[in-house]
Amino acid sequence: MLRIAVDPPADLNKETAATAVAGPVTVTLPLAGLIDTAVQAKRLQSDIEQATLEVSRLKERLSNKEYVSKAPDHLVAQTRQTLAETERRLATLQKQAG
Repeated sequence: MLRIAVDPPADLNKETAATAVAGPVTVTLPLAGLIDTAVQAKRLQSDIEQATLEVSRLKERLSNKEYVSKAPDHLVAQTRQTLAETERRLATLQKQAG
């Protein structure tokens, strides 16, 4: 997997920046004076809650012995991959929230 990392400037005020996570890509845009930080914080919290629920759902599925033993191997592998990606996304979102 190709990974490109460009760190935001040290003087970037995270409270006035919008951040989006899409797979392995995190985009941070300085929006001082252009966005409502309360709305951004609410969106971030909502994203954290959704990712947390998804992690719980995927862990529950993988802990189900019937699913793991009866589902095709590629579906179980896909579920594991989705879980790992969602856990990474959740960690990134939590880091953004501080």
